[in-house]
Amino acid sequence: MSIIQKVLPFFLVMLAGAALARGRVLDAGGVTGLSRYVYWLGFPALLIHSLGAATPPSPSIALGLVGYAAGALCPLLLAAGLGRAMRWPPGVRAALPMCAGLGNTGFLGLPLVVSLLGARAQGWAGALVAIDWVVLASVSGASLHRGSGEDRSTLRALGRGLFTPIVAGAVIGTAQMLGGWRWPVPVEAAISTLSASATAAGLVALGAVLAARRVAGQPREAAAPVWSAVAIKLLAGPACVGLTVTLSGAPAAFRAAAVVMAACPTAVTVFIQARTAGVFGEGSARVVALSTLLSALTLTLIAALVAG
Repeated sequence: MSIIQKVLPFFLVMLAGAALARGRVLDAGGVTGLSRYVYWLGFPALLIHSLGAATPPSPSIALGLVGYAAGALCPLLLAAGLGRAMRWPPGVRAALPMCAGLGNTGFLGLPLVVSLLGARAQGWAGALVAIDWVVLASVSGASLHRGSGEDRSTLRALGRGLFTPIVAGAVIGTAQMLGGWRWPVPVEAAISTLSASATAAGLVALGAVLAARRVAGQPREAAAPVWSAVAIKLLAGPACVGLTVTLSGAPAAFRAAAVVMAACPTAVTVFIQARTAGVFGEGSARVVALSTLLSALTLTLIAALVAG
């Protein structure tokens, strides 16, 4: 019951966002503004606050972070290989690695890990989010841009993912952690306030987007790629990360944090990026919605297994 009590509030906040959208209290412009606030201010501040307050990782935690990165890349490779083996359309193959590999670790995973494991896990969670949004977002974004014909250069496509507010927040927080310096009190208080607002605002925006996820004019994608991405994200991803982090020799608490992060559903930004690139728009929306819905069960079970 303790695990359910810790996981359920996050989904209830998402449900509140969906209710506001369905009731037309929060319209499309409001959702866009809320999402932009989180993207440009809230989420970067969350990373700065989480990483900046952490202590530099011990050798075992550093190896665990490497193990997490290796395991988290496996779903991307699995999705890419499956798409090629099944000879799905190029647009589907371009978007599938991002759908299957990039999780909602910032809005959902980070606060959930802290709720499950306590304040000691905040720095770990911030570092795991940084890996997701630097390494995984860049690699899967390169696949998306190249497959859509938007950018045929792998290096340029990878570079696109490095110039974002999220990466800037991760870099600043990491520099603060490693350098041991602190912001002036007023600046620190402002960052803390922005950080505290990011989770609730992000979850409300996520629920609102999912409530109105249907893309007008988009053809309905085949079910096989959609369900394959959902299965890889919710099941294969945590299994791969659990194996690689265990082999790295990281402590049990860190392994629990890493597996919970890997079990998070597909990030809503995947749908936004796929729609912008003009590939797999409806399919990616369905992956986000289905993985989020099913994660209410899978994420709770996995959290109970690893953090119980």
